[in-house]
Amino acid sequence: MTVLSFFIIRNKKTGQYLPPGMGSGARGTTHQDLVTPCETRPPKLYHTEAAAKSSLTWWLKGVTSVNRFTIGSSWEGYETDESWGTEPDPSRIAEDMEIAQVDLHL
Repeated sequence: MTVLSFFIIRNKKTGQYLPPGMGSGARGTTHQDLVTPCETRPPKLYHTEAAAKSSLTWWLKGVTSVNRFTIGSSWEGYETDESWGTEPDPSRIAEDMEIAQVDLHL
């Protein structure tokens, strides 16, 4: 039997966890709300604990958005720039959250 270990982000009080993103072109993890465990909405799996911690750090800061815009043209084409912003979410409390290891038995 092969055992694969992953990590998930979970609320210690409610048991809710962060789900995976909504697919290609969708918003990232900071836009996700915690969900209740169910078969149709599994938790987002991280390959390393460090990756889960990094994702949790960003999620706790709030919803992060990137706006891309054209600032003019040059002889090579249009130039673009980005504006990053984070909207804090006071309902996201670090002490309520944990990184949990989960094992998949094959």
